[in-house]
Amino acid sequence: MGSDLNLRLSADDMGSGAAERFILRVENDVETYIASNFYRVIRFNDMTPFQRRHFKIGLMYQVQYAIDNGDMGDWSGLDEQGKHIERHDILNVMISPKAKQEFVLAGLMSRHIGGGVYDGWVGN
Repeated sequence: MGSDLNLRLSADDMGSGAAERFILRVENDVETYIASNFYRVIRFNDMTPFQRRHFKIGLMYQVQYAIDNGDMGDWSGLDEQGKHIERHDILNVMISPKAKQEFVLAGLMSRHIGGGVYDGWVGN
């Protein structure tokens, strides 16, 4: 997204690799979100080049979103005043709107049953 994550994410006690671990964690969060909400298992090798491209772009947007906004997927369900936050509201902000657009283009965020690019891919 135009910035070096190694500069933005400080190295921790385990040495270098903080950026790679952060990206892997975001990717795992995205895969879990998609699998649990849209019943799509991410099989990168089974994706078309178009789907791979938009999945990668979506991940870049999600990494930027997580850096800018923190990890909203770990919210407790309570706001700062101890008031209950609806599950729908938490799920709605977990994934960046731009990332969602890319995942929809890749056919990953649809519950519609079908075979087109917007509906998933063969082998899913």
